[in-house]
Amino acid sequence: MVKITSDLEVDEILKRLSEIDSTIMHYQHAIDAQRKTREEILAAHARALHDYCYPKLATSKTKTLKFPHGTVSWRVQKSALRVTDTEAALEYLRNSPALWERCVVMTPRLKSTEYVAVAEEAGERLPGIEEVPERELFYILGERIDLPPADKTEDAR
Repeated sequence: MVKITSDLEVDEILKRLSEIDSTIMHYQHAIDAQRKTREEILAAHARALHDYCYPKLATSKTKTLKFPHGTVSWRVQKSALRVTDTEAALEYLRNSPALWERCVVMTPRLKSTEYVAVAEEAGERLPGIEEVPERELFYILGERIDLPPADKTEDAR
């Protein structure tokens, strides 16, 4: 087990963690910039790619043209009824509870504070609620750290 004996050691660990966080942020920004550039290239060249490649299909037995760095392909999507305006569909369904039940999936999300308030108002312990003893929460660089149980051979602080 590691033992820290000075402020300097603590600061060195925090420095290393900060440097890693900084590197992660740098690369995340770089990845976001690359995604944006990719979208811009697609938007600027999609029509030209289509216009150049589509006539080549006349001499091809496939719907996919292969190039050294990727493919360009076409597919025919059959005519069908499709939802094109989700908000309009949801607005219509709000007026029909039976259809709402049939067509809309709701993912439950517990409002913990409200649930505890209901238990307190009822004066009883509802399922899933326990009394959690007071505890100290430990944070490093703003991130909460759940510590493993302390080694019993060490002095208690």
